[in-house]
Amino acid sequence: MEQSGTPGFEELRAFVRIAQDGSFSKAAEALGVPKATLSRRLADLERVLGVQLLVRTTRSVQVSEAGRVFLPEASAALAALEDAVAKVRETGGEPHGRLRVTAGVEYGAAVLSPLLAEFARDQPAVELAVELTDRRVDLVHEGFDLAVWIGPALDPTLVARRLGTLRYGLYASPAYLAAHGRPRYAHELADHPALLFVEGDGAPRWTLTDGSQTLEVPVRPRVRANDHRTLCEAAIAGLGVALCAGFVAEREVAAGRLERLLPSFGATEIPVHAVFTRQRVLAPKLSACLDFLGARLAETEAE
Repeated sequence: MEQSGTPGFEELRAFVRIAQDGSFSKAAEALGVPKATLSRRLADLERVLGVQLLVRTTRSVQVSEAGRVFLPEASAALAALEDAVAKVRETGGEPHGRLRVTAGVEYGAAVLSPLLAEFARDQPAVELAVELTDRRVDLVHEGFDLAVWIGPALDPTLVARRLGTLRYGLYASPAYLAAHGRPRYAHELADHPALLFVEGDGAPRWTLTDGSQTLEVPVRPRVRANDHRTLCEAAIAGLGVALCAGFVAEREVAAGRLERLLPSFGATEIPVHAVFTRQRVLAPKLSACLDFLGARLAETEAE
């Protein structure tokens, strides 16, 4: 070791332990290293500092005047280092502790809640706290670890990881289609009562896309609502054609209560993001949850 620089962790630990025990033998046994190794570390430390820290005789070890000045500072520095090491090791350990998650009410209840319950089952050391709300929470000041937001990631102070995509489709009940006919082309939707998601005060119309073209279709609203569950219920009741989110409607299709119309057409897809604060190292609980949700939502979209 050079004669200038900063003392190392092991050299500090050697000095503090010898000074506390008053014995090289006891300190070596406590630290689990040979006495020769301990002596070398102490000699290296004294060489770096340029002072003698311990006075050794054949019968005892005494702390020198310089050692008495250095010992409390070295002990405090060593404790801080050990605490930092423990925290770093903790971040690389198994997922544990409280994980606060927030999401929108409708998407959270229909999609995330079952997945989060599955995640909690697989991670028994994680205490899950979920709050569903349609307001954009302040992650930092309200103490949330993770938010799942639908739409573009707009806050540059936060980290956004794309989890999936919100897809839309056109749906109607079998009874409605039997009574009013099935539209075969997008422009024919104008002849059917529309179950319309409320999006401002503009003219009632659907903007539909099949990936290669975009169509503006004027519609006749029969029901307006600001949630997809209401639109699906109206469609099931035979009130018209609904343009709504697949995460709600496809379950009704599987149950035989709705049918998908013009399957190549839907509204513009919207990204779903996991949002969290910037961190040098993600806590295992957060990292595990992000990986789990990303994998499970990818499986869902592939079905």
